[in-house]
Amino acid sequence: MLNDALYVANIGDSKAIVCRKKEDAFSPIELTVDHNPTMYEERMRIQKAGGTVRQVMLSASMDGRVNGIIEVSRSIGDGQFKAHGVTCIPDMKKLTITPNDRFLILACDGLWKSFGNEEAIKYVNELLENSVKGMDDKEIWQQIADELAAEAVRRKCGDNVSDSLDYNEIVIDRRVLMTHEK
Repeated sequence: MLNDALYVANIGDSKAIVCRKKEDAFSPIELTVDHNPTMYEERMRIQKAGGTVRQVMLSASMDGRVNGIIEVSRSIGDGQFKAHGVTCIPDMKKLTITPNDRFLILACDGLWKSFGNEEAIKYVNELLENSVKGMDDKEIWQQIADELAAEAVRRKCGDNVSDSLDYNEIVIDRRVLMTHEK
């Protein structure tokens, strides 16, 4: 965050969205790109480096993987795949924060396999409206993150989510967006 600008660099398949009020509704603004090896530019880089993108059957759906193994085309680590086109170079986005921005959700792909962007902001807004009065902001946001993660578990999203989900994989916060109000 610098002045009223939020900068996001991402690699992999975690996602960040901001909830922005537009007229009488809330809309998500996606700040990240899923680095999936089946995306054209990602696949071309992998193939140019001598890697392959293979379709792997996972439960009821097909999933593209570099050399049939790794699900992301950009990552930190995974050194054995760097020679096959997996890179650590991030995509970068800048968003000018406005008073209409309500919160930011940053979460692993496990959450986003259970929730669409619109559905996630609707769910969080409902939890926010029903939050316990008298709690401080940090407690409210932590409770909302916990409830969002628990709902993902209830929906049986499988990836990165289990009955013992690490709730630190989901960050929902307003504080990062409040600096523009000063």
